[in-house]
Amino acid sequence: MHFDRPIGGFFELELPAPQSGNLLAHWQADALNSRWYANARSALAHLLRHKQCTRVWLPAYLCDALVDAILYAGCRVQFYPVDEQLHPDSNWLVSRINTGDAVLAIDYFGRSPNSLFRGLVQSRQDVIWIEDRAQAIDTGQPPWGTWQLFSPRKLLGVPDGGLLVGPQLADLPTPHGIPPIHVSAWLRREDSHGSRNSEWYGRFKQDEADMDIDLRPASKLTQHLLACTPAHTLIQARRQNYARYQAALPYMSFLGETRAFVPFGFVIRTPHADALWQHLIDQRIFAQRHWRELSTAVEEFPVAHQLAGELLTLPCDHRLNNADVDRVIAAIQVFFDE
Repeated sequence: MHFDRPIGGFFELELPAPQSGNLLAHWQADALNSRWYANARSALAHLLRHKQCTRVWLPAYLCDALVDAILYAGCRVQFYPVDEQLHPDSNWLVSRINTGDAVLAIDYFGRSPNSLFRGLVQSRQDVIWIEDRAQAIDTGQPPWGTWQLFSPRKLLGVPDGGLLVGPQLADLPTPHGIPPIHVSAWLRREDSHGSRNSEWYGRFKQDEADMDIDLRPASKLTQHLLACTPAHTLIQARRQNYARYQAALPYMSFLGETRAFVPFGFVIRTPHADALWQHLIDQRIFAQRHWRELSTAVEEFPVAHQLAGELLTLPCDHRLNNADVDRVIAAIQVFFDE
């Protein structure tokens, strides 16, 4: 039965028109080469199912959600080591990957893997290469993966969505149903002064726990918000805030100078990461621990586990101004002076 477009009734949410230079254009995500899912793990799982992959290689330093997606797809999980700077151990991989395997690597904190790994990608066209760009706005390098996986809610305030960019996506199953929009995004927006922090943070944790893998789509709201968000605004803010941290705390900087790529955050490495994290929380400064507990065996991947225990990511996103960054810097200096 044909239904005409409804006329009248209550007003739908009205949004500004898309802008040129928006994030989706920056990521080269158009209708022909991209597919939206409710979250990134669902996008990954359905890509692997479609490619009929049986074995997937993951870095030893990662979020467990990736493991869940691969198991959901019915694939066997294998892990590979990373070095002290979180680059994949290409020499270890080259002797172990086989034709038809999938290899996922992460653009950690916005930075592309090193040229040795990118050379391996170019030399093995018989392998399925997946670039996890959940932490990357712009790596400063051409995309190295045949498929790129984005999780925009890790980069700005959108309520849901996982974006897959790459070839032959029209053959994937089409998402359907109602998007699982995260209410926590609205709760925090409504509490601009943070007086109800426990309420929206508690709801955020519940939203994360409720997230599953299925064929639901991302909301049109998320897609439209990204089309209305100019990439240069986010890029400029992150670079400026990062440079302020770098000038004050160069001796703690894990990534060093980041002129080539847009930083996800200012990452510091310290054996006191957990204590510093709690110290900042006590002052209502919310840094991130990526990732405190790993699925991999510590005996096999000691470097990844050491990094998991020592890395702390300070916020440097577009919400911060100079005074905010200075407040974080002062809190860190107090911690180490005590």
